Amino acid sequence: MKSNIDELQEVENRLKGEKTRRMYERYQAIRLHLMG
Repeated sequence: MKSNIDELQEVENRLKGEKTRRMYERYQAIRLHLMG
């Protein structure tokens, strides 16, 4: 199991490469959830 920080970095990397608004919002929600 990965730590939250690893997960967070992975999500942020995907956010940077994400083109569609919908997926961006999804990753943003995941990121906020991981950050608590």
